[in-house]
Amino acid sequence: MSFTRLEKTVTVDASGDATVYFDVCSGFIHSIRLVDTDLDANTDFVFTVERTTEAILTLANKGATFIYYPRAATCDILGAASLYAAAGEPVEARIALADDRIKLVVDEGGVSKYGIFYIIIADN
Repeated sequence: MSFTRLEKTVTVDASGDATVYFDVCSGFIHSIRLVDTDLDANTDFVFTVERTTEAILTLANKGATFIYYPRAATCDILGAASLYAAAGEPVEARIALADDRIKLVVDEGGVSKYGIFYIIIADN
């Protein structure tokens, strides 16, 4: 398995907002990390797949360094949620990208503040 790192420095505008796109890539989203930030503590982040608008990760009131390993719920051929038998917890799978971009919308980040994002994409 090999990995690709997507990196983007995001600076919010005077309203504390930004919309950015990461490079086109293919593979499975392994992790999303924010480091080196001075964004406000109440910053909101929404990560989606650009073309399909599939939700990847939505965070509210996060301004400090973080790392997440987003996964999506799975279902059977009839659309019923796949669950672990014993606990009834959802079965989750990695989110795939096929020559697409990740879109990030930032809200309430402060005035002209920034954060550095790293997204790791696995090839299988």
